Formats: sequence, C-alpha cells, structure tokens
Amino acid sequence: MVGQRVSAFKNNLNFKSFDMPDVTNVFGLEPEKLKIGMLTVTKRVLDIADEDIEEMSAELMEISPMAYVIYYEECIHAIQDRVRTLKDGDAE
Repeated sequence: MVGQRVSAFKNNLNFKSFDMPDVTNVFGLEPEKLKIGMLTVTKRVLDIADEDIEEMSAELMEISPMAYVIYYEECIHAIQDRVRTLKDGDAE
C-alpha cells in the first residue's frame, strides 16, 4: 500500500519545467524571476541530510503509524532524487 502511494507521489514529480503562465498571470509576476526563484528554493531540499530525516522520522514514530513514517521518508528521498535531475536551464 505504501509503495503504491509513493509511486503515485513520484509520478507527480515528473514536471518538465517551472513554466507556470497561469500563476504569473494571476499574480502579475515576471515569469523568468518566478522560474529562477522556484528552482533555487526547490534545490534547497538537497540540504536536508539523512540525519535530519532520521530525526524527523523518530519524532513522527511517536505519534504516527510506521506506514506514515516510511511514506514521508520515501517522499523526501523522491523529491531529492528529482531535484538532482534538474538543471539550471530548467528555469529557462
């Protein structure tokens, strides 16, 4: 069950770019600045160390079922894996 949910989550990470014309139009933002900002913020997820994930998991285990802990760990790792594939050109 957890594996299916993690797979579904990973499928949502298959975006091709940070091009979001609806967002830029609604909020009156400059598309290039938004893309660069989003890429910069997204890459910060790589700063989350395994030790930090382990600490979060230990805290979460105190209040949540193990399946939730595993799910959140796997989601963080999936985001990190996806971010590693992004290039600065993806913001263009």
